[in-house]
Amino acid sequence: MTSAPAIILSGDSRTCTLHHPAALQPITAPSAAVSPLELCRESLGNSLEFPPLRECMIPGDRVALVPDLECAELPQLLSAILEVLNSVEGEGVSPVLILPADPTGQSWETLRAAWPESLRKIPVVLHDPTDRTLVSYVASTEAGERIYLNREAAEADVLITVGLMRFDSVFGVRGGMSAAFPGLSDAETVQRLGFSGFDRFRSEKRGVRRELVDEISSLLGIQYSVQLIPGPNGAAAVYSGLASAVQNAGTAFLEKYWAVKPRGRAELALLSISAAPPFAWSVLGEALEKAVSWVEDGGRIAVVADLPQPSGPAVDIVRQSRDPQDAAIILRRHPLVDGMDMLRLLAVSRRVRVYLLSSLPSDVLEELGVFHLADVAELQRLVDQSASCVVLPNAAVLRNDR
Repeated sequence: MTSAPAIILSGDSRTCTLHHPAALQPITAPSAAVSPLELCRESLGNSLEFPPLRECMIPGDRVALVPDLECAELPQLLSAILEVLNSVEGEGVSPVLILPADPTGQSWETLRAAWPESLRKIPVVLHDPTDRTLVSYVASTEAGERIYLNREAAEADVLITVGLMRFDSVFGVRGGMSAAFPGLSDAETVQRLGFSGFDRFRSEKRGVRRELVDEISSLLGIQYSVQLIPGPNGAAAVYSGLASAVQNAGTAFLEKYWAVKPRGRAELALLSISAAPPFAWSVLGEALEKAVSWVEDGGRIAVVADLPQPSGPAVDIVRQSRDPQDAAIILRRHPLVDGMDMLRLLAVSRRVRVYLLSSLPSDVLEELGVFHLADVAELQRLVDQSASCVVLPNAAVLRNDR
């Protein structure tokens, strides 16, 4: 089997090489030859429909950095931006990181602990969507909806959204303005406009949500956006500049390389995912939901990923159930913060067998209805047993047309 073409899958720190004589690899997106840090440096100096970032600021400006924390390459993007901010002469500028509400109260602290020291020194404002005193009215939509945004973000001299773009079940295309809205709005507005709970995943409203985010972006006059476009294994590109121009360029890239449709169904799908640890299970659910349409009913999906120990009320319900599928009934009736992650996993597990190569122990995975793979050799045996195989690296980026 070693004479078969090589299949490379990378789940952040875990990379494995597999072989299948007839594996279909529909993803043709290029991988960048340089690091995300270098990509971002170059992009900041070649802004889309904007001067280079350095020329967008004057000494004394207060700069609000609004990151999408799901982006695994976020520290490198922020480091490149900070280099530019530190180059402003005179009294310089004052950057502040504005983070969305922390679901556990310690997730963001754990995430930032792995960042470079220079980034950990940036002052942090933690948004609380339940506190109306922390938001300001900024504009009304054409339909008359009053939009509120975190006061620090609304009053900043320069607002920079930083993150990644991918096809997404909530927005259609994630990225650009979505980190600021709905991420930094108040709970009442977010719920009223359909961006909270299970309603945010209703596919028939996806286009409406995306149009609303784009409209709010234009109303707010977002000055600058920095967005990474994923490739199969790592970053493919970074776009910077006017938010609408970045959104258009990134969407065109995604449509060219990631809007692929199944050409028949395979017995086995090989997946990898990439995400910052607090979001890994959510990204896994998104990837599985997209990949299942590529697999025969009763077939198999094998995932290479770095996943943290699962935790949360929905996880506890699934692990404590005699049959994980029984938990789905409870989760549909009682929405929980991690409920959609588990519901997606359970829904896919009803149709196919899900295997996972990670550092998690087998007993934890079995309680979630997932089959444990101990090492690459076990994964290769699974590949060898499959007559047909499709390879979907970084599968959460794919467009889901279901």
